Amino acid sequence: ILSREETLPKSRGSHSLHIDQSRSFIWQFFAHEGWTCTPNPNGGIHLSRGKKGLSVVVGALAGRNFYLSHDVDFSTGPQGETIAVYRSSSAKAMVGGAIGVHKSSSAHNEYANKLAQALQYQGILLGVQ
Repeated sequence: ILSREETLPKSRGSHSLHIDQSRSFIWQFFAHEGWTCTPNPNGGIHLSRGKKGLSVVVGALAGRNFYLSHDVDFSTGPQGETIAVYRSSSAKAMVGGAIGVHKSSSAHNEYANKLAQALQYQGILLGVQ
């Protein structure tokens, strides 16, 4: 979970059980950090924060209310580990121009690091790519 498409291998074991546990942990992590979490049709999590309408009108000048949109997708690796891919939706940040893209990228980097620390603290992080 380091750039736009970073992967985070985690716990080994039963495919659906570990993906569900990982999804739940990551959902709770982002909800606690103030993000709105909604399920994706592919079993991932869509994350959003800020006010979309305000961001469309004033762009990056929305400050803390600037709308950010990220996604986390889940899969199973070759050895049964759960892989979480945390993506920044920088295309949606184009509303705020270069500043908006920078805000989205900065938020992604900040939360990728925070999430990795939280997973490491729980003892379920196998590695970060």
